[in-house]
Amino acid sequence: MPEIFNFRCPDDLLEAIATRAAESGESKSSVVVAALRYAFGLADYPSDAVVGMSVLQQLEARLTELEGKLTA
Repeated sequence: MPEIFNFRCPDDLLEAIATRAAESGESKSSVVVAALRYAFGLADYPSDAVVGMSVLQQLEARLTELEGKLTA
């Protein structure tokens, strides 16, 4: 069972965590755990909770645009 871990966190990070959680639909705990796993090399790639859906959507749109140019 996961251990509860308390620590002090600067306001700007709390705001970023809350924003990322709202964007990804994940809990704040999930966002923090995913970010820590990626930061410490325990995940091969960042999760949606780390990257944020807006960034993924921008990358998908850019990929679609580039694919269109290749097939034109």
